[in-house]
Amino acid sequence: MVIKRSDTSRTDDSDVQTVIPIHDESPCKARGPRLIVDPHLEGPSERVQGIVQALQPLIDAEFGHALPTGVWLRGLKLADDEAVMTIAPDLACHGHAVASLAFDVMRRLLPDTDIYVGAAPQDEPVTDA
Repeated sequence: MVIKRSDTSRTDDSDVQTVIPIHDESPCKARGPRLIVDPHLEGPSERVQGIVQALQPLIDAEFGHALPTGVWLRGLKLADDEAVMTIAPDLACHGHAVASLAFDVMRRLLPDTDIYVGAAPQDEPVTDA
């Protein structure tokens, strides 16, 4: 997205415009290997798995290829009246889309439930022992 404004310093009648970039419009850049973890899943197994299975094809479509659940999901906790999902903190430009997809799917599958979706704390770097 760019904002255009007329250049008011000109004295002639030409319509000169200055382009001011307000964000990087480059496509999402791949970042090295992604950390895969076993997500913390809590709640009725059938309901938890139903949400993950409903989300997986949407997440795959967002990234343009199959993505292991442990790359994007860090946790899902279902209680009687509340659902809390934490997604991976470093999904680059996909983070907002993943959070929105998760919220929409849970809102559809869990009516009358308070839904919270957010990023997990930053993953620890993998070190060789």
